[in-house]
Amino acid sequence: MIKTLIYNYNNYIGGADIFTKILKEVMERYYKVEFYYNDINKVEGDIDIIHNHNAFIGVSSHILTIHGMDVNRHLDFFYKTIEKSIITTCVSNYQKDYLEDSFKVNIDKVIYNFSDTYYYPKKNIPKEDIVVLFNSRFTMDKGIQYLLKFAYENPDITLMLATDVGDNNTNEELALFKKMIHLRNVKYVGMIKDREKYSEVLDLADFVLLPTKEDTCPISAIDALLKGVPVITSDIESLEEFSSALIMVDFEKDDIRDIIENTPYSKIKEKIKSAHKLFSPKKNSLKYFEEYMKFVM
Repeated sequence: MIKTLIYNYNNYIGGADIFTKILKEVMERYYKVEFYYNDINKVEGDIDIIHNHNAFIGVSSHILTIHGMDVNRHLDFFYKTIEKSIITTCVSNYQKDYLEDSFKVNIDKVIYNFSDTYYYPKKNIPKEDIVVLFNSRFTMDKGIQYLLKFAYENPDITLMLATDVGDNNTNEELALFKKMIHLRNVKYVGMIKDREKYSEVLDLADFVLLPTKEDTCPISAIDALLKGVPVITSDIESLEEFSSALIMVDFEKDDIRDIIENTPYSKIKEKIKSAHKLFSPKKNSLKYFEEYMKFVM
């Protein structure tokens, strides 16, 4: 049994926080790996691997995985951590180029994110209306103003918000949320931490809307795609390498309703098939396991 300690910068529920829990579930399913989360005092015996996810706490780690583009917010910790890490990985080629060019650091390997939703059987839940889902952080950089516009212009389409809204949001974000939940076609279900229940929410959705301004390898999109739910997202450079799996649009100019109603099923099927290749939990988790084995052989 390989004992692994995961560190994560856990000041809000974001992609890195969600992914560490997915990594634990998938790796324990396929490999003899035992995970401990954030607290070395919980570990009985010696640790084999320290895997650091976006924590930037200056800890010595075998592997540092960088999930976001916002390392400049914790720059001192970032440099201290990367200096003490033996292998550094990130989650997209765009991110690798950005980090190496902007911060003059070396990224050893790119490993795409993956999800555990694939393992939960799809439930066909009868519904009368079209349902679109937003399942990312409720922040301006995720393009939430476009969600309000879409909901207002399409009162016969249900917009479900599977996200947390609260103390971590700005006044501008809270004002947008207040406007949104007063619309009859907007349903707020909150952040669902139980992965099986969250998977059932995905089963309700016909499409996921992700009007993000910048992203790397978004778990919210991968969760949906591995459940067979197509994702409409922003046509931005940082997501271009995943364009075979995503429906990429201009939320300012494109008719999103027309895309929802008239995208051929054959195209959606191709997108989902591509997603299963790009974000395969078995194949991508193996890449992490191969890195782990370098330290325990």
